[in-house]
Amino acid sequence: MTPSAEPDPLEGVVALVARPDALELRDEQGATLASLAYDSSTTDALATLTALFDAPPSSESFDGNSHYPPSTAHRWEGFELWEQRHVDRWAEVEHSPIRPEFLIRFTGPEARGFELASTDGRHVGDDWSVLMADPAVRTVPSGCSGPYLDFVELDAVHSGVEEKLKISVEFRPTDDQSAIASIAAPVPVYDDGCA
Repeated sequence: MTPSAEPDPLEGVVALVARPDALELRDEQGATLASLAYDSSTTDALATLTALFDAPPSSESFDGNSHYPPSTAHRWEGFELWEQRHVDRWAEVEHSPIRPEFLIRFTGPEARGFELASTDGRHVGDDWSVLMADPAVRTVPSGCSGPYLDFVELDAVHSGVEEKLKISVEFRPTDDQSAIASIAAPVPVYDDGCA
């Protein structure tokens, strides 16, 4: 008797949905078939996406700065995974929801035939004024991050003080503010100033 092949966990995926804590791979009914947590293995996430898109990404490395560690952008048309390289002075920083293994950014409404969306069905290219007219949209007075709808609130310790911290899926506009230019996650929300 021949053993049956394991079912492909990516079979049936039609959409990638940005959540504050993970990238969800969903089927036509909206069921989550796989979830890639941002503080999980970048290597595993890249392997999953390369298999899903049936193509390797193009990759480009960037130096870090005082706010972000060095990173490598892995890109497929419309989709980016930003690998956070915690090296040098960043080597002691533990991975967490605010210092994830990787971040994601949608720069188009789809990637290799897969829909790219927020949880409420918004896409890159959608009308910016429609997004901003939604009464549920939250804005950040400091301007450090973009407007957001979907977020999670976490307990965090900053400079020895316990506090609540929001992690969101942010929207950014085109230069002329006519459309959504990008959707990114996870993005910390600092209501009272930049980190």
